[in-house]
Amino acid sequence: MKKWKTFLLDNLCIIGGSLLFALGLQGFSLPSNLLLGGATGLATILYRFWDIPVGLSVMAINIPLFFLCYRQMGRRAFWRTLYATVLFSVLLDVGGMLFTFSYRGDTLLCALFGGLIMGAGLAVVYSRDYVTGGTDLLALFLADKVPVLSFSKWILVIDGSIVLLGAAVFRSVEVGMYSALMIFIYSQVLENYFSGKARAKVALIWSKTPEEVQQSIYAFLHRGVTILEATGGHTGQKRSLLLCAVSDREAAMLRGQLKKVDASAFIIVLRATEIWGEGFLKL
Repeated sequence: MKKWKTFLLDNLCIIGGSLLFALGLQGFSLPSNLLLGGATGLATILYRFWDIPVGLSVMAINIPLFFLCYRQMGRRAFWRTLYATVLFSVLLDVGGMLFTFSYRGDTLLCALFGGLIMGAGLAVVYSRDYVTGGTDLLALFLADKVPVLSFSKWILVIDGSIVLLGAAVFRSVEVGMYSALMIFIYSQVLENYFSGKARAKVALIWSKTPEEVQQSIYAFLHRGVTILEATGGHTGQKRSLLLCAVSDREAAMLRGQLKKVDASAFIIVLRATEIWGEGFLKL
């Protein structure tokens, strides 16, 4: 019974959050040609020039990326993310048909309310520990194959490139500037949600190759690792225990990365009430 309740609540949040995101997209972002970055930004460009439904484009862009990232994500995270992304993409187009509201006034207001509503919608989806692909998937693949930048920095590069592409395609510097503002507002909504709800996590990792795991986490996520000396209660064997604080987004990617380095690792992921310091909340 508990599993069914969880499943029902998961789907209600994905559906409600996706429809809220669709309202912000249809009502404020699309009328002003504003781009959110990632798959949604590319889908907006395709919609404007070839009238391809946004949700269909988002799904088409994401599906190849899923299979590129399968090994990094791990099986459970792969299927959860695939399910959420397909449902999210379908509901974007359903929401586009349901919501006829379209604001075509001040572009600044479009950026403000579009960012607020879409950020709130995605926060509802994230509240059930689901992600919807897009920039995260491509950044995951690039951070693994081209580790000159961390996962979070690849996200920034990809989103920035899509905004610049949109400004060039629409031949409007204002499109790029207002899109950047909308992305900032959208990001702040998500950041405040995660901070307010204490969505950070702490991973405890017991591995046969702690040095390799530590290097992998730093190279991939740019997160520091604390090494604790621990002794197995049953075997009496001494081994290093790694402690690492990560965001929810990074925690979703951590498992697949560790599996590549040490498939026999033992990992405990804990919910942190608050994390203060560099990379998290300011002291």
